[in-house]
Amino acid sequence: ISVTGVQTCALPISQWTHKLPPQPTGTAPLNLTIKFAAPKDIRVVRLHYRTLDPASQPKLIEMPASNEVTFSIPVEDLAGNWDVFYYFEILHASGAGWFEPDPLTSTPYFTVHINAPRVGPN
Repeated sequence: ISVTGVQTCALPISQWTHKLPPQPTGTAPLNLTIKFAAPKDIRVVRLHYRTLDPASQPKLIEMPASNEVTFSIPVEDLAGNWDVFYYFEILHASGAGWFEPDPLTSTPYFTVHINAPRVGPN
């Protein structure tokens, strides 16, 4: 599945594309990429993520902006068969920013199901 959007707030229009990854197994890092058509006014891109595991904590990875930004969620954060929820925060050079997916127009996060091997008695 590929998702494409255009952000049309008071900032210059930023076209972006994000392709949902194939179902990961939890045995390798989960790579997530967002692409921008014109990233010159974007300063930083952040990935916010957490699993559905009630014991997990929200985590953040920050990368400088470019045409293609790839984040890697470490395998130790993917233990078990917990879904991973994530969203992107895009910060403009002016200090303003926005979230993708846009929480005002859609579900405020992407979801990936981790199909990890079963461990333990359950």
